[in-house]
Order: sequence, then structure tokens, then C-alpha cells
Amino acid sequence: MDAKSESASPGICLISMPWALFNRPSIQLGALAAYLKRELETSVDCFHPYLTLSRDIGTERYQQISLKPWAGESLFAALLYPENEGNCRKVYYQCLKGKDIAPFTTLVQQVKETVDGYFSDIDFSKYSLVGFSVCFDQIFASLYAAKWIRTHYPEVKIVFGGSSCCQRVGESLVHNFPQIDHIIDGEGELALCELIASLHHKKEGSLPAVIRCNSDVKLDINTLPVPDFSYYFAEFAAIFPERPFDPVLPVEFSRGCWWGKCTFCNLNIQWSGYRAKQAETVAAEIATHHARHEALDFTFTDNALPPKEADRFFEAASKQNKDFTFFAEIRAITGEERIQTYRSGGLDSVQVGIEAFSDSLLEKMQKGTRAIDNIAVMKYCLSHGVVLDGNIITHFPTSTEKEAAETIEALDFVLPYHPLSTAKFFLGYGSPVEQAPAHFGLTRKSHRFNRLLFPDTIRKNLVFLVQDYTGNRRMQDNIWKDVCVKVKIWQRFHEKRKGSNFALSYRDGGNFLLIRQEQVDKEVLRHKLKGLSRQLYLFCAHPQTVDQIMESFDELSPKKLLPFLQDLHKKRILYFDGTRALALAIHQP
Repeated sequence: MDAKSESASPGICLISMPWALFNRPSIQLGALAAYLKRELETSVDCFHPYLTLSRDIGTERYQQISLKPWAGESLFAALLYPENEGNCRKVYYQCLKGKDIAPFTTLVQQVKETVDGYFSDIDFSKYSLVGFSVCFDQIFASLYAAKWIRTHYPEVKIVFGGSSCCQRVGESLVHNFPQIDHIIDGEGELALCELIASLHHKKEGSLPAVIRCNSDVKLDINTLPVPDFSYYFAEFAAIFPERPFDPVLPVEFSRGCWWGKCTFCNLNIQWSGYRAKQAETVAAEIATHHARHEALDFTFTDNALPPKEADRFFEAASKQNKDFTFFAEIRAITGEERIQTYRSGGLDSVQVGIEAFSDSLLEKMQKGTRAIDNIAVMKYCLSHGVVLDGNIITHFPTSTEKEAAETIEALDFVLPYHPLSTAKFFLGYGSPVEQAPAHFGLTRKSHRFNRLLFPDTIRKNLVFLVQDYTGNRRMQDNIWKDVCVKVKIWQRFHEKRKGSNFALSYRDGGNFLLIRQEQVDKEVLRHKLKGLSRQLYLFCAHPQTVDQIMESFDELSPKKLLPFLQDLHKKRILYFDGTRALALAIHQP
């Protein structure tokens, strides 16, 4: 089907603006389109202008900007507020410092030509409603596009929804931007149907500017239709006829987060309670996408996979004769057997909420994990060929010099594993920290980039999803400086490594182990463990408490065991936190 084909009037138009990832369709648009077509007698068209923009500026440049959300926002902010271009330019160059980038003015003009030209080819008069799915890095792009449509088609109603339109954030948008008629706060399916029904029956005035989903009515997500990505693929085929990349299809396994306690997190304020699909539902959805689009690559949109249903899904997927690949976010408590099952079912990359390697800092974050759990899941993923990405959150409010020092020490133990990145703490609207700032020694203030991108007369009336704060910032800079340096050393260590060997590995000789240990800018170390020492090391392949070790090895006393564990800990081939021990080397025959 042609993504810009004629559709029966009055129809519904759904748009996802830059800087959505160009190599995947919008799951928001696909899910809403499928639901609306099933529930209402109305036509739906979906548009993905980010595909056209990625072609016009180049996919590499587009990706570079999309990975720096403020940089993308600055380009559209300059279009929305041309009198503020100087401040927008500052944000652009600050965000992309050190990158090979296009001149700001040149890129702003290119973005304008592409977006204006794209919308000029659409007859918006045939739509009764235009809806924008708005996530964090789509605010300015969506505001600019909505203003363009309002200028050229003043009678068309415009609605915003998505994670950047929740609660007071959405209220402030609809009350300050005349190009927005309605905001949908929360899940969109039922609320959007209500709005469309009112428009078609000429009862729009009966609905408020902010339409909130009823928290007492929870959709059974197992009954939702398979998202319709045909619009994206039609545009993709027209824009990229040579198919320079294979799109990755998003899949929703659950809504919300089954843990839901992390103090820094605001990712779930739009959801009405936690729900997960059954494994069979997800399998059927993926089979449909595979048949429709010849798709093999999928990414789960969940904050964390639902463990039991995911177990069933990947166990079944492992028996299929298809080379599927999956990306997912998982929690650090995931055991090795589960990682192995997921990998056999096609999971080849994960993001794990590591966040910290200090037990006390993890407790402040309410992660429900300890440092040894984080280290263990990093080991399991590397051992089974799953690429693990994650962050170490620096500058977390109330973090101490001791916690930063514990993090530095822990980095010596995770050196053999895939390196993480540092992510400076930010204050997110609706997070537990933001809701109780005094408890964390903070005072809220507007983010410096919002102060630059929005004119003061507008900014002072807005509530932002990303905020800033005052409170011990200089001290936090000082205590986390060395952590950031050491993480960069860790990253360079793996960039320079050659060969297929694990950086810390062992070979089993039956009654002895040979352990090979790479170091940063030093010679490779080799260790031999014989007899009982070998048995103990292998027993600690997973975290084991001192009591568990003692129960399994009757001949050991604490007087003998503890010095042994402490010695291997000192050598950085075993991690021992005083309670549990984990052997760090990976078997490499």
C-alpha cells in the first residue's frame, strides 16, 4: 500500500516525527492504527517523516543526531523560534562536541526543506484528526509540524500523546501551544477512540483539553491487535528502494515495570498498572510480522521482560528453524540458565539495569540487587555470546566518596567483561527522587538546555519531563571524576584487544585449572588452581554464600576458607563481598 494514498474522509492521521530511530517503525503508530481500524469505522493513515529526513541528511548523520536527543531538539527549536537561533546553535555544538558534524545553519535549512516538503505532499483536509506520538526527543519537531499543519489547515484538529505528554507535562503543552487542541495523558487506545467518536458526532466540546485514560479500566493487552507496520514499510520501500538496512521491529511484551521501585526512574508514569502478554500471544505477533514483512530482527520495548512468560517464549523460539534476533531489557537478577535459554531462542543483545557497583548506592536507588548480582549477569552474558550494554549512573544525589571508591574498585573485577558507559544522573519528572527532592538534598530547577531552547516567556509556563536541580553538584563532580576516567580506560582496553580469547578465562585439566588473565597495559597473568582449590573455584561459578560453600565442603573451616577467598579476590579472579563469592573466569576450552 502507498503510505500517502487517498483515504476515505473523514480519516485519522498519525505521525511520528524525528528523531525516532530510522531503522524501526513506530510501535505507537502501528499499535494505535491497528486498534482504531478494528474498533472504529474509520480510515487511518500513518506517516514517518523521519525516514525521509534520514535519507536526505544521510543515515549516519541522522543516527548521530538521534543518539544525542538535545541536538535534534535544537534543530527544530531553531525552526520554531528563529529569533532564538543563537541559543539553539549553542546546544547543538555542545551536544555534538568532538563529532564530525554538519554546520548548524546548513542542517537547520535542510531539515526545514525536508519536513515542509514532506507535509506539502499530504492533503490534511481529508482528516478529521491529526495525532502526534511524542517522546522525549520529538517535542520541538512535533510542535513545529503541528504549527505547520495549523497554518495550512486551520480546521483540522490536532492531538498530542505519548510519554512526553503525561500529567502536568501534557497539561502545560496544551495550555501554551495553540496548535494543540487535545492532549491524551496515558495509554492512548481508549482515550483516542473517545476523542474520535466525539469528533465524528460533532461533540468535541464535551471533551476537555486533556483527556486522561481511566485508571480503573485496564486493557487486556493480550487482546490487542498486531501492530500495523505496513505504512512504515511502504515508505521504506519508496525511500530506500535498495534496502540499505533491515528494519528492526519493535514488540511489546508488557506495559509498565514489574519491579517499579527504582528511585531515579520515570519511565512508567504513563502506564495504568503493570500487565504482561502471554508467551503465545507474543509468538503469534512475531510470526505475523515475519510473514508480512519477512522480518527477522526484533526489539522488545519493555522496561524489563516478564521473567516467566519470557522463559516460555524463548524456550519455544529456540525450537524454531528461523534465525530470529532479539534485543531486550532485563534485570540483573537473571541467572545463567535463563540467559542460556534466552540466547538459544535468539536473544543476542540486552540492556541490563546495572546502574551501580556499590551495595549502599544500589540500596539508595532501590534496585533490589547487589554488586555481585551485576557482576554475575555480565559474566553470564559474555559467556553465552549475549552483548550486554548498560550504564553506571554517576552523580546520583547523596552518593558519597566511599561509594565512588567502591565503584572504582569494582571496575577492576569487571574489566574482562563488555564495558559499560557512564550516564550522569538527571532529574526526571514523576520519578521518586523528583517527587521528594528534599529527601535527596535537591532543589528543582529548569534544565539548562530548556532554558536555551525555549523563550523565557514560554518556558516559565511549561513543566518538563527532564528537569535539573541544585544540591552538592560540585562535590558530585569531584567524587565521580575518577570513575569516569576509569570507565574510559576500560572501554579502550576492549577496543585494543585482539583475538577471540576471553580476557579472563580458564581451562580445566581435570584435577587442576589454568587461568589466563589479561591486564591493562601489562603482561598476561597465569594462575593454577589444583585439587580442592579447583573444586572451590568451579563451585563458585555462580554467587555462593560462605555457608553454602561450607555445607558443600565438609573438610573446610572458616579459618581456611576465608583467606582462600580473600586471596583470589585480591588477584581479581574471584569477587568476594564478605558474604558471597563469585568466580570471574569464563570457561574457554
